[in-house]
Amino acid sequence: MEKNLISVIVPCYNTEKFLSDCVKSLDAQTYKNFEVIFVDDGSTDGTLNLLNALCNGKENYKIFHKENGGVSSARNFGIAHANGEFVQFLDSDDMLAPNYLETMINSIGENDICICKFHSCKENSHSNKSQKAKKEKIYTDNTSILCQFLSSKIFKLGMANKFYRHEIIKKMPNYPNAFNSEISYGEDSFFITNYLMFCDSAKWLNFKGYYYRSRKGSSVHSSFSDKKLSIFKMHESNLKTFENNEEVLNYAKAFYCYSCVEMLFRIYANKYDNAEKITEIYQNMVKYAPAYKKAKLCPWYIRRLIPLSTPIIKMLLHKRMK
Repeated sequence: MEKNLISVIVPCYNTEKFLSDCVKSLDAQTYKNFEVIFVDDGSTDGTLNLLNALCNGKENYKIFHKENGGVSSARNFGIAHANGEFVQFLDSDDMLAPNYLETMINSIGENDICICKFHSCKENSHSNKSQKAKKEKIYTDNTSILCQFLSSKIFKLGMANKFYRHEIIKKMPNYPNAFNSEISYGEDSFFITNYLMFCDSAKWLNFKGYYYRSRKGSSVHSSFSDKKLSIFKMHESNLKTFENNEEVLNYAKAFYCYSCVEMLFRIYANKYDNAEKITEIYQNMVKYAPAYKKAKLCPWYIRRLIPLSTPIIKMLLHKRMK
């Protein structure tokens, strides 16, 4: 690993429409000691050709092409080719503020991870202005770090607004395959949880330097499918991992309950009719509801979601349940 070098890993799949904005935001970075690892994951549009054109003549921009294997596979490929002391993940339809890399590397200090806020911008947005870090907070024990992440209150669940140390990623199971390719929805939370297991300190910045593009067709906003239920593999792993840490386990159960509610409402909005699976998800929601109400996931009025949702979901889905 090269000291102070940042490896920016960018998985690409059919994002020709947004790729230019992403690359321009990297070109504009005020911190220059970085490499970009573009991993084209079997795109079927003009993504690869555009990448070649945009990166022509830029020695620190590296392009790899592989057969389609999903975002986890692409990120693992990028990790295997990363040379930096630090790692930043960037989705190819998102952007970074010009001072993002400079702010994050100057802020991380001796901490194991640096986390910022992010802008949620519209699909047709091209703006990515520099931002100032207004305040910060440091967490110095592993339990509080894990609880803070699982609560999603400050750290948030997305992975791209986080600045990682490569040496810690190397400690994760199955490195460089740190992402579980069997999880196609919630794979980012699985990665972050495993990463945070090795963290003794984390810094949070009130700095909106990552520009997340909310658009139709992205994995988060795509229609429901069985693949989304793979998120429960992550939750089952969390329950097993934290079975001897009561405080963290309660947050893991609460997070599990939250995902059950999300999936059940998604199921209702679609024609999914696997009665056994729907019933299992509903039963787990009820099972972990006490943990959700106990955990400080969000304000009290949101915590009322579970007791309000339970009868509504049962009414909406009872014909599709066992």
